[in-house]
Amino acid sequence: MRKPILLEHNHWISIEEIEVLDHGLNWSNWVDTYPCKGRWEIELCKSDDSIFEIKIFMPASEWNQKNHHGFWRVYYGRIEFTNTKLFIWQNEDVPVSIHYYEIESEIELTIFKRKIRFRKKTHE
Repeated sequence: MRKPILLEHNHWISIEEIEVLDHGLNWSNWVDTYPCKGRWEIELCKSDDSIFEIKIFMPASEWNQKNHHGFWRVYYGRIEFTNTKLFIWQNEDVPVSIHYYEIESEIELTIFKRKIRFRKKTHE
């Protein structure tokens, strides 16, 4: 298997703004933050021993704000690949399995039943 293009760049951003997805998480009940429409982001870092770790962020807003104000980390952990899947090991028991697809220089992940396309993020 060739090297996935996800590993070629440390920062990715969704091509389009994503609506609030049905995430089934209850974190907004115990923090003053809630999900909102906006661009999702991915950060990738290489730890020792050539092990890659990923963080996937959804846009979030403070409780009294109407617009995108920050991010909430949805997934994070060590990653592994198959041809069509990205496995995120947040713990050592069961990984999160996300559909992974490459389209030229972009990637597509299926998160919360929604296909989200990402491009390399350039620093503004």
